[in-house]
Amino acid sequence: MKNKADLYTSTLTCSSMISGYYRYADIFQIFPSRKINGNGDIQYIDIEYNNNYRNKDKKLSGARTHLIFLKELVSLLSIATNEKYEIYFNKEEYQFLPEQEKILSFSDMSAEYEISKWENKIYQPMRFGDQFVAIDSNSNCFFKKYFNLSVKNRNKYDSAMFLHEIAQDVFKASASMSFVTYISSIETLMELEKEILKHKIDICQLCKQKKYEIAVRFVEFVQKYSPSSEEKYEELLKRFYTKRSKISHTGKIFEIDKIFTNFPVGEYNEIVSISKHNRVCLFNFILNAAFV
Repeated sequence: MKNKADLYTSTLTCSSMISGYYRYADIFQIFPSRKINGNGDIQYIDIEYNNNYRNKDKKLSGARTHLIFLKELVSLLSIATNEKYEIYFNKEEYQFLPEQEKILSFSDMSAEYEISKWENKIYQPMRFGDQFVAIDSNSNCFFKKYFNLSVKNRNKYDSAMFLHEIAQDVFKASASMSFVTYISSIETLMELEKEILKHKIDICQLCKQKKYEIAVRFVEFVQKYSPSSEEKYEELLKRFYTKRSKISHTGKIFEIDKIFTNFPVGEYNEIVSISKHNRVCLFNFILNAAFV
């Protein structure tokens, strides 16, 4: 017998407008907020979701599991739509984690249009406020495979996904820590792939030696899940990992964190680049992996 739906609704903030709705199965749907009107820089989106599809890890059990699930959904939507969302709360009432409103059923969207589905949406740079929310055309498959993950694998993937979100948030405080955190997100995915596929150390086809160097694995992993026609792409990824090591082990942070009188455009572009490749890896890892 099918479990009775355990439905909640909440409101998200976003800098882009939304026209229409998106629904995935009986798990969640988003649409323009019917509770709060946008005010230019900030737009509001309502989300309705079925808590029966939350992560069933016993360590995450409790009275407010719906908030944990909401955080998952916000991160998943951020990847699939290439937008930045925040869970709305009334700061004047000092509500940090407000109780979400329970509902009896999803809102009827039969008279509404669906939001646009763009091919290769995840490959585009994140943009703020100058477009309508759209979703990658492969998102249904992405969500289906995500919700088929085992509890253990879902936990590990969520860690990688949340690290990507943390990297976005920490950028304002430190570009260097943001960069390192994006790399950590990818490394978490690398470990998940290794655990699932029970990989032993590969043998290099050129020199027939064992590949122990994690930098080599990093480059190959990103090339696999975020392929690119960028000139000297392999060299770029190698440089990214070298920079990560220098920041972590020698304190060689980005100039952008030290200098307020100019703006190192090259460093900023590198952070934008690693952010994109991290996001694409998160999406394609689920979409294309044979083990899901």
